Amino acid sequence: MVTTGVGFVAKGFLEKLGQDAYARLKKILSDYFTLHKQSKERVLDFQFTTTWQEQTAEVHVVLTNPTQDDLERLFASGFMDVDTFLAKCQGEDLARFVFEYREGRLECLYILRGDCVPLQIRRISRD
Repeated sequence: MVTTGVGFVAKGFLEKLGQDAYARLKKILSDYFTLHKQSKERVLDFQFTTTWQEQTAEVHVVLTNPTQDDLERLFASGFMDVDTFLAKCQGEDLARFVFEYREGRLECLYILRGDCVPLQIRRISRD
């Protein structure tokens, strides 16, 4: 999915899908992860491409073994937390942001610069 500008990851996601498809997607994902519980890890990766600081950036929101509650919270506010985080990142040539959403919290796992150099960061979370 391609969105444009900071503040548009959450908005763009909903607009691209539309309200009905958005509700169906939540139900399909919730049913799938509820019905297919297994002992091994299952990863759900939402990947977005957005224009950020006049350049293309890739955004990933990763969930491991998501529950129905995790999905509800992510769709309700988690994507907006991504927008908030991106709005705080200024001045760098940043090309990829990878977040983990767990227990209602969005944590930045890592960020890559445009030249693919990873930035060493400590886990940043929304409290």
